[in-house]
Amino acid sequence: MTGKQQTQGSGHRRLAAALALLLLLFATALPARTLLVLTDKDSLLAERFLEHALPETPELRVVREDHWPVEVDADLVMTVGSLMLSKVPANTGRPVIAAFLPLASVPAGLRHAPGYTILPLDPAPPRFIQELKQGLPHIQRVGFVAYTELERDFKAYLDSAREQGLQAEGVSLAQTPLTAMLRGQRPDAIVILPDPALYRRKLIYQIMLNSFRKQIPAIGTTQNMYRAGAALSIFVSPEDCGLRARELLQQWLQHDRLPEGIQYSHR
Repeated sequence: MTGKQQTQGSGHRRLAAALALLLLLFATALPARTLLVLTDKDSLLAERFLEHALPETPELRVVREDHWPVEVDADLVMTVGSLMLSKVPANTGRPVIAAFLPLASVPAGLRHAPGYTILPLDPAPPRFIQELKQGLPHIQRVGFVAYTELERDFKAYLDSAREQGLQAEGVSLAQTPLTAMLRGQRPDAIVILPDPALYRRKLIYQIMLNSFRKQIPAIGTTQNMYRAGAALSIFVSPEDCGLRARELLQQWLQHDRLPEGIQYSHR
């Protein structure tokens, strides 16, 4: 290398270092954006979700509340759980991520509303059916159980099952007893859908007991169902949901936009 080349190389390095310094100064000069997080501060599950959801970056200032503040100075709102979503007034004027909640608890009018991103605890229906078939490869006919709004809230599970070659039958316990499904052509498995009404009405035990008596595998959608004796449980953990929320927040920080509608977690 000649002396001239060395001089040119040194000059290029100084220029690159100066540009890097300018970029750093520009980034640090940008004001942090504010994220308002509505969460139950006493919930351990919510804390597990938030540990994975919130990116550690000077670009983001996080304010946590368990109620809607009188004065809101935030660029984005993220609610953790269905109760916190209910505290958000209409026409907030800022985007909202409604996270860590059953899809059935989200008002139908918000699921595809402008400015709302829904991040539910429900497993993505196509992936759910894939894992169901992997776990129980012999099944051909599957019964899906909810309490009321089977068609409104859970039709995607039945559609995904049929698209993947399974026979799918649904029952809403508010209209039809589970025994009616079991009297005819019995299913090879019973899926207990992530319907909060089944928990509120304490019907999970009844469904599982009926499945045990008929020797039909019960498929759960929470870890607790597996611990209670479900043959298989396919669920989204707080960590799974948190990592997906982090992806969405990073996308918002980088591109100033969020995908609207229902966004499922990766398992």
